[in-house]
Amino acid sequence: MKNIACLLIGALFSFSVSAQTVPTLSKYWKGTSTHTYLNSKSKNKLEKDTVSYTLEVLKQEGRHVLLFFKSSIYEAEVAGTFSADGKQLTLVYLNGAGLYEVNGKSMGGCGVSRKLEKSLRDGDIQSAWCDEFTVVNK
Repeated sequence: MKNIACLLIGALFSFSVSAQTVPTLSKYWKGTSTHTYLNSKSKNKLEKDTVSYTLEVLKQEGRHVLLFFKSSIYEAEVAGTFSADGKQLTLVYLNGAGLYEVNGKSMGGCGVSRKLEKSLRDGDIQSAWCDEFTVVNK
């Protein structure tokens, strides 16, 4: 009886693991990032911009990904982990974090950053950002 119970539990666990579907991301993406800045040097001034970005998937191992973001003002390697259902991608990098919704050939989401190292701006900068990306067919 004990063996049958262990077998059933094992089968259920195997089924739940196989039911998890994580997408394989396309290698190249393009999109925009809209930022709203809080800059210590510009009191009571709302700073904002929208920048074009490219995103390259450097490595994906199941739920774990390594991405490279590049724009005219910033570039960074970003680590990410997919949710078990493969619909969300949590991102983290040296100065911030965000959460994307992934839907086939598009993905996007929002997050926060602390001082963009290669930014064209000066001062202690914090930003809230939202990105939108689509697959580039190369």
